[in-house]
Amino acid sequence: MLRYVIWGAGTRGKRIFWHIGEERIEAFIDADESKIGKRYCGKGIISLKEYKEKFNSCYIIISCINEEEVIDLLKAHHIDQYFLMTDCPGEFQEPYCRDLLKNYVLRYIDKDKQYVVYGCTPYSMMVCEWMKQKGVLKVNIIPQKNMKKSFITKLSEQLPEYKFCSLNLLQGEDEKEILVTVEEDWDTLQEYKGSRMSLTNIYDCSDKIEEYYNPKIEFFKNLHTGKRCFIVATGPSLRMEDLDCLARNHEICISMNSIGKAFTNTEWRPDYYVAEEYRGVCEWGDLMEGQNIPYLFFGDTSDEFWRRNHMDNCLKYHLVFETTKKRCPKFSNNFARKSYAGHTVTYAAIQLAAYMGFAEIYLLGVDFTYCGSSQKTYAHFYKEEKLISVGADKHVLLAYKAAKKYADENNILIYNATRGGKLEVFQRVNFDDLFT
Repeated sequence: MLRYVIWGAGTRGKRIFWHIGEERIEAFIDADESKIGKRYCGKGIISLKEYKEKFNSCYIIISCINEEEVIDLLKAHHIDQYFLMTDCPGEFQEPYCRDLLKNYVLRYIDKDKQYVVYGCTPYSMMVCEWMKQKGVLKVNIIPQKNMKKSFITKLSEQLPEYKFCSLNLLQGEDEKEILVTVEEDWDTLQEYKGSRMSLTNIYDCSDKIEEYYNPKIEFFKNLHTGKRCFIVATGPSLRMEDLDCLARNHEICISMNSIGKAFTNTEWRPDYYVAEEYRGVCEWGDLMEGQNIPYLFFGDTSDEFWRRNHMDNCLKYHLVFETTKKRCPKFSNNFARKSYAGHTVTYAAIQLAAYMGFAEIYLLGVDFTYCGSSQKTYAHFYKEEKLISVGADKHVLLAYKAAKKYADENNILIYNATRGGKLEVFQRVNFDDLFT
């Protein structure tokens, strides 16, 4: 069993700590000197210097969202034994720990079959352990592309119970099933499929884990086929008179998060409401249930929230945490089973609108003014004492590009009707011209 040190004694570090298991974690590293010497999740917080002196046999898991900065620092210190939290499945990035993915994989594994695990991530290593638990006698591991040979050599020395090999060496052997534990190489692996080798994606199992599925949401599939809707975000450009205009014209609207702060100044109410991240669900969930909103969609990100009883119009959906700048996030075509995270709840609202069958989607109040800004803070349409810090503008931009790609491929038109702002992924339209 590999031992790890987590880089980042913060929220994301705590999440990966829960999912990896405290028995595998030796310590945390943090660049904030004020944290050094303290404890987090029952483990000590150490400096990079102390890691090099006392913990250099452990592998580092980088949990920070701006992982490139940490990678550059480690390279400067000639350290290459690290993993990325973002290479693990969405379940490893969830706000609370549950064993749904583990239980699914354990049920799937047949001890009498021959498997090969494709990928070298903390999740890959755990899959190998689960296979041993099920009685699989021989476990082969194929490292993903672009992994350093020195890194693989060290791994194989520390894990002698597993055989590290390549895809080419496996060809011609007995029939095997390749369990793919990373997302990036899935498409390129298709060329190896054949009569003696099959591929199974166990990185994203969201379509197969039944606990994620909410059959009540099926009611909304193609409910508004061919119609138009407005996705009303909460950026500083949002005007109350624009909301009044939407109400007068009986436009179908989807809104989100703190939109309730507008309700004292307008009679407009959205037809659908979405909150996904656990902070938004906890902060706004109970408040929005008391409003005159027909349907509310909340992500399954707060165990505390979903332990309580809720009204029938309150619907739970599964949020797949995809946090990577290597590629655009995936786009869900079945909101009843999952929505993919895009570091903005607007992305969930677009996925919901597409699922409902809308042919035209208009964005309003999606300012995106923090994109490329050195200040990296997010403002709303209401006055705030302190602005929210944002560190994921590149992730958000990738999400909007993913939405544009899906829309183009499925004959959906997405327009940006926001007054100003920096979002230029979608064609601009003038909000006022839509009602003349």
